[in-house]
This record gives sequence, C-alpha cells and structure tokens, in this order.
Amino acid sequence: MNINEIEKLVEKFYNGETTLSEERMLHGFFSGDSLPAHLKYMKRQFAFYDNERGTGLEIPNYNDKVLESLDNKNKILKFKLHKPAIYSAYSVAVIIIIAIAINIFNFLNQRNPNEINQSTINDPEIAYRETKQALILVSTYVDEALTECRDISKFDEYRQMIFYK
Repeated sequence: MNINEIEKLVEKFYNGETTLSEERMLHGFFSGDSLPAHLKYMKRQFAFYDNERGTGLEIPNYNDKVLESLDNKNKILKFKLHKPAIYSAYSVAVIIIIAIAINIFNFLNQRNPNEINQSTINDPEIAYRETKQALILVSTYVDEALTECRDISKFDEYRQMIFYK
C-alpha cells in the first residue's frame, strides 16, 4: 500500500471517517515491521487498539443496569420539565401585576394637558420635594408588587415540599 494512501487513511481515522475495512487495513499496516520513520510512533497506538479490542467490562448484568438507570433518569427528567413552565407562568404573572399597577397609577394621576404646562417648577427645592414624593409613591406600588411576588414564592416552596418530599 502507498504511503500517501496510509497517511490519508490515518487522517480519516483521526477524523472518525474510516470504514471497518479501512481500519483493518491500518491495523494490518501498523502491525508490520517496515514502517516509515515518521509513522513509527503510531505503531504502539494501533497495537494498543488491537490488545484492547477483546477486553470488555467484567460487571455482571452491566447492560441491564445501564438501561435501568437511563429509564429512571428519563422519568425524573420528565417530571422536572414542568418546572420551567411554572417559572415562566410566575414571570408572566409578575409582569401583568406591574402593568396593572402602572395603568392604575396613570389612571389615578391623569391631568388635563393645560395643568401639565402650568405645573412646571422653577424652584429647585420645590422640584426636589415633588420628585421625592413621586418616587415614594412609585416605591409604594413596587413594594406592593414585591409582596405579591413573595406570596407566589411561598406558594412555590409549599408546592415543592408537597411534591418533592
């Protein structure tokens, strides 16, 4: 066999693209003694593959145990797949609560367009006090929304205690 063909087969072998017949050709080539100098280091590697080909696991019923553990893991994963759906439902609920709070705030504080133009504050101290009051009001609504979120997280904790224990 040509050295160029062997080098191509070795490259295919390392890329995982060889067929069984090509691998047999490689094993046969590297089991011989007349190897080029730049390929001699591979002789030990292919000898190792030949020696290990016949060995196997000495664990009784190994295949049955592996298949059983895979079945058990699939059952657990199927049950855990529902968790992301619950978390996304919680996030949607929080977004809805925040949107409702913003709409209520806007509805309660609607002003006439003429009032908006007249309510410009030129004094910095008065502007500071007004801004502080507005931020306190927003903080109150955010605190209420967070309280609702804590109730949802308590519900999730109790649900986990019931279903996972």
